Formats: sequence, C-alpha cells, structure tokens
Amino acid sequence: MNVLLVSPYRGKTYESVGIRIPPLGLLYVAGALRHAGHDVKLDLSEKADSQEYIDFSDADIVGITSTTSQFNQALGIAKRAREEGKTVIMGGAHPTSSAEETLRSGYVDYVVRSEGEQTATELLYGIQESNGNFDPAKVQGISWYDEDSDTIVHNLNRPFIQELDALPYPARDLGGDVMNYRNKGIDGQVSPTLITTRGCPYNCTFCDVHLLAGKLWRSRSAKS
Repeated sequence: MNVLLVSPYRGKTYESVGIRIPPLGLLYVAGALRHAGHDVKLDLSEKADSQEYIDFSDADIVGITSTTSQFNQALGIAKRAREEGKTVIMGGAHPTSSAEETLRSGYVDYVVRSEGEQTATELLYGIQESNGNFDPAKVQGISWYDEDSDTIVHNLNRPFIQELDALPYPARDLGGDVMNYRNKGIDGQVSPTLITTRGCPYNCTFCDVHLLAGKLWRSRSAKS
C-alpha cells in the first residue's frame, strides 16, 4: 500500500531554543512498514501553514503522529485527508492518552496506541487483505469508532515489544535534506538521535512514558 506518514508542525517551543530533532517514533514506524513491503513517504511539516500543501493524491493510508502541542495541526491534516477519501490513522502521545477525543473528531479512522511498529503493520495488513471486510476488533492496540453501536472501541493493549533488536532501524533516509536541519542540537551541531531503551519503572506525574512504552525497562544491545 502507499502510505504517507506526517509529523505536524510542533510550534515554536523547540525552535526558540534551537532544537531540531526528527520525529524518531514515526521514523521507526516508517521503517517497520517499509520492511513489511509498503511504499512509505514522509512529510515533516516545517511551518504552521505547511499542512495546506501536503499532497495526499498517491496515498492509500495517511498516518499522523501527534503530541498535545501538535494535536490541532494533526486534526487539520486528518480532516483534509478524509475529505480526499483517505484512511486516516493517528498515533503518538496525545492519541494514546486521548483516543476517544481523537476519534470523536470524526476525522480519524483508527488510533494506534503506544508502540506503533507491530500494531501499524498488522493494521495495514488487515486493511489490505480484507477486500473491504476488515474487522478492526482483531487488532490489538488500536481504538476505533463502531458505527453500529455509536461507541468508541478500545481493543486489548498490545504487549510491549521485548526484542528491540528485532525492530528495523528508523527510516532516516525518507526525511531527505530536512533531516540534517531538524537534527541540530542546542549547540548547533548535528547530533543524531537514538532510542536505545524503552520503558520506565517510575511514575512521574508529568510524564506519560508508561502509556507509550510501559514500565518494564528494555534495551537494544550495544552492537545494535
């Protein structure tokens, strides 16, 4: 399938201190979907009005990542994609913690909660192979709107990924020249970002990492 993955404009909070970092979670999903045989493109929205210029024409699926600061932008992108007849999937911190709000917008077909690599791959496989008879109830880790009962359905949580070495590397090449721009740290130097571990055993009130990656600490091998 042709998949367009979008990271909405994040506002000036990061830019004000000179931080340019890629949406690494989305790049991991891109790597997993490409490994599964899908044709994946990436749109990194650099300006507040950039959503108006996103080209959805070749996409079968539009996947959008969203933090809370990105959420209004993300809904605007989702609305445009739905108006063009695309299936819209949203994931990331805000949809994971607020799946019902996301789906009640009417612009999102499925929410992928928590880690997205396996869930997104299985979701797209189901959509592709169902010949129009896809049953979303079979996919762990997603939320969706059931028109028959007018309810939001939250499927069982998908177990967190234990073997991080088995994950494809993030598809950094899809970002093109913009990846270097977004990869500059506070000191102005290019500082490639990595995810070496997932999960955190603590319960800080300001942090939702336990929703996104669980409380069990897991690591990639040093070689990986």
